[in-house]
Amino acid sequence: MTLPRVSVLATIAIGLATLALGTRLLEPNDLAKGKPWRTSSSWGTCEPEKGRCGGSATRILFHTLEEDSPWFEYDLGQPTTFSSVLIINRRDDAVERANPLLIEVGDDQQTWTQIARHDGVFARWRTRFSPVTARYVRVRVPRRSWLHLESVKLFK
Repeated sequence: MTLPRVSVLATIAIGLATLALGTRLLEPNDLAKGKPWRTSSSWGTCEPEKGRCGGSATRILFHTLEEDSPWFEYDLGQPTTFSSVLIINRRDDAVERANPLLIEVGDDQQTWTQIARHDGVFARWRTRFSPVTARYVRVRVPRRSWLHLESVKLFK
């Protein structure tokens, strides 16, 4: 017996929707989602959902000016425990600017402790470490550079 073409397409569509929902349910909760953030400087207004920043077509979240030790920082609002960070570098241009990249934590925006470092050019960097608790999380390039990333996510 042959199934009607519409039934086969409907079955495939339902299967794909179920797979997408299941994948979304399995993704860990991003502890930084919706939290306020700031940068050391700003080159232009970025709108990653619209695919532009400062008039350029790109999906970056932010773009600093060229400066010594540019950084991006989340304020988690209260001390929060996490053990993994996922950083998506800018994929369309100048990926070398985020090299090396440090992840630092603090509770007062004055004193920082480095918890991870990546040396080398990367598209995606997922680092895991012993759980740390901090209110502020900062990524920083410890040299003169620009900094622009597509996303920074924190996980338990």
